[in-house]
Amino acid sequence: MKLPAWARAYLESVPLSSIAEVPEGIAAVEGRARARQLVHSPVSGIPCIGFHVLIEVDDVDVIGRTSSLDVVRINPFDVVDPTGRAEVDTSHCTPIWGFEYKQSSDRAGSLVAPVIRLLSPEEKKWLNRFERFTWSEFYLEPDEPVYVCGRVQHSVDPDARAIHYRENAYRPSIHPMEDGTLIIADLPRDQLLG
Repeated sequence: MKLPAWARAYLESVPLSSIAEVPEGIAAVEGRARARQLVHSPVSGIPCIGFHVLIEVDDVDVIGRTSSLDVVRINPFDVVDPTGRAEVDTSHCTPIWGFEYKQSSDRAGSLVAPVIRLLSPEEKKWLNRFERFTWSEFYLEPDEPVYVCGRVQHSVDPDARAIHYRENAYRPSIHPMEDGTLIIADLPRDQLLG
C-alpha cells in the first residue's frame, strides 16, 4: 500500500518507542495486537480486531474519474511488546491500514451482502449508480504484529508495580490525533517506509 505523503511524514518524524518508555504526546510503538472484542470482516468472514473495505467505482459522469467509499469498523485493542501493554482507543478515528489482503472486481449488484448491510441508505443509493466496482479488504487479526502512531496519554495503573517504590505505575493509552488520525499498520515501520 502506498502511504499518503502526510502519513509518511508522521512515520519519518515520530520516533519508535518501547511501550515502557513511550512518552506522552505524539508517539509510535510496535508490538502484537491483542483483541478485547472481535468483529468478523464482512467479505471474508475472518474474525479480526478491525477491518476496512474500500469500494472503488468508475464514475459514469466523468470518464477516468474514480469515486470511492470506505467501510471501516475497528474495536479498541491492546498492543503488547516485551516491556508492557498499551491500550489503543479507536473511537472516532480514521485508521490508516498497512496491508491489503483481498481484492476483486465484479458487477455492482454482486457485492457481498454483508458489506451492503453495513452501508447507510445514502451509500447504497450511491453504489447503485455504478455498473462495475472494485473492492479491497484490509483487516487486523489478533496476535498479528502491529505498528501504532497516535497521541499517547499516561494514566495511573493501580494493578501494576512501579520500578521505584515512591512512584505510581503508569499505563499508556494511544488515542487518535487531534484530526482523528490514528495510524494502525500490520507491517513494521521500516517496511511501511520502504
